Amino acid sequence: MATVNLDVSRGDHATLRFTISNLSATGLTSCTVYFKAKRDATEPESAALITKDSGTASQITVVTVGSDTVAGVADVFLLPADTNTLPAYTQALYYDLVVVDSANKHYTVGDGLLVVKVDVDTAQ
Repeated sequence: MATVNLDVSRGDHATLRFTISNLSATGLTSCTVYFKAKRDATEPESAALITKDSGTASQITVVTVGSDTVAGVADVFLLPADTNTLPAYTQALYYDLVVVDSANKHYTVGDGLLVVKVDVDTAQ
């Protein structure tokens, strides 16, 4: 798992692409992919400011299922509504990307900082 810091502009659409390696032979088949971002990494899951999952339409799309020899790929779609309610200053949120398989085993496959920058064209 690699720690990757990401930058987005507040109020913009953004697609965050993640490559997921070390998969089983069935890859991401029958798995759900979750993305969560919070102000403090130690906060409970319920405190997440942004939550996305592949089980909900247009939130996360598995682009490549992958396998034990081919990496999987997932796109996380951020909408303006995901960041518009954040304060109008640049801030860093802690995020993680978790894959949950059909046996309900959780695997953190990515994490880092999601830096939400103020878009000077829309700052209020």
